[in-house]
Amino acid sequence: MLKHVASFFISPCYFCFCHPLVTHLPLSTTKQSRGPRNAALNSHQLLAFLEAKLPFSRHSGFAVPADSIHPMLKPRQRDIVRWALHGGRRAIFAAFGLGKSFMQLECIRQLFIF
Repeated sequence: MLKHVASFFISPCYFCFCHPLVTHLPLSTTKQSRGPRNAALNSHQLLAFLEAKLPFSRHSGFAVPADSIHPMLKPRQRDIVRWALHGGRRAIFAAFGLGKSFMQLECIRQLFIF
């Protein structure tokens, strides 16, 4: 999967190379280069950069037992609430009609219990 992602991002764009998190990458420029807009990464450098970004999942939350979640929530909503609380700083980007408000209220209720 990572090689697929790397091949997708091979073509540089202006935003990516002007972003402060990406400016430390070694860039190879062409003769007509006027800065980072025309810069290009080779695939090995990009793959190394993406692999360094992989360990991003840090848990700063707390574990919630499945039986302590309100029974009104559906099983998928319970799983999402447990996932969000375990991660700590996770957002719930669910489409309309999937019960985001109920999930947010349950997250707040669990925070008060904790």
